Amino acid sequence: MPDPTPHSPTDDSRRQVSTMVAFGIPQDKIAVIIGISAPTMRKYYREVINVADAKALSVLAKFLFSAATGEALRTGATHADCIQSAMFWMKTRAGWKETSAHEHTGPNGQDLHPPKSEFETARRVAFLLARAQHHLDDPAECSNLVDASARRIMGIVR
Repeated sequence: MPDPTPHSPTDDSRRQVSTMVAFGIPQDKIAVIIGISAPTMRKYYREVINVADAKALSVLAKFLFSAATGEALRTGATHADCIQSAMFWMKTRAGWKETSAHEHTGPNGQDLHPPKSEFETARRVAFLLARAQHHLDDPAECSNLVDASARRIMGIVR
């Protein structure tokens, strides 16, 4: 059964609510910790909630802006930290976005790779097979094996 006595905020409970709001803890969880319902918490702590949220956002924005503008380099941030912050800032505040284009054709709708002759394709397959089967790193070492294999694949006998 709910407690019929009205809630009386204290300086300690205000600090506790303010801190938890700043940390991003959901209001219904804060209310449970304080021992009241969420509507009661909002009734008695509305200003504390609004101010704490605004202050937390301000502190984070100041930190991010400091990093994004390079000011944080003086306090130990790396260039990578600053670049990441600047990119995040531009994406969220300036509407920048990362894009990627997927082209399934070459320029003007042409094939990406011109078709090779059957012999060239067979030679390439043979080269890769010879290299893998014989663990050869030097392309010149594969030459005789490749030519022989390509001729066999194409049915060409010399």
